[in-house]
Amino acid sequence: MRIGLAFILAATALTGCATVSPQSAQRGDLMEVGYAPGALAFGAIMERDWSRAEAQLQAAKVEADDPARLLNLAHVYRMTGRDRQAAALYRQVLAQSDDTPLELADGRVATPRQLAAKALGVDESYAALK
Repeated sequence: MRIGLAFILAATALTGCATVSPQSAQRGDLMEVGYAPGALAFGAIMERDWSRAEAQLQAAKVEADDPARLLNLAHVYRMTGRDRQAAALYRQVLAQSDDTPLELADGRVATPRQLAAKALGVDESYAALK
């Protein structure tokens, strides 16, 4: 069971997930851990380079239904005005039975369904039902 690190983009209250090395985060050179570099488009998202982020997420050799990938792609869609597509991905995350926890950059832990529920404005307790 993998526990990844994630981050919440506070300015938009939307979710974006990436795995990072705690040592790298302290140094400022963030990178995905447990994924190929760039697979979750963490750097592109942090730079707000939505085209590059989307291309990386679409081309990544990550399972299509990987929750971290879906959450980041949903975030890119949301930031580029594609709210319907973003909502569809958030709903896909809510429907998944595998809800491996993600550790947030600030140390809190949340499940992908909780993050998707927050992005959709759904009661987080709903995310625990399955």
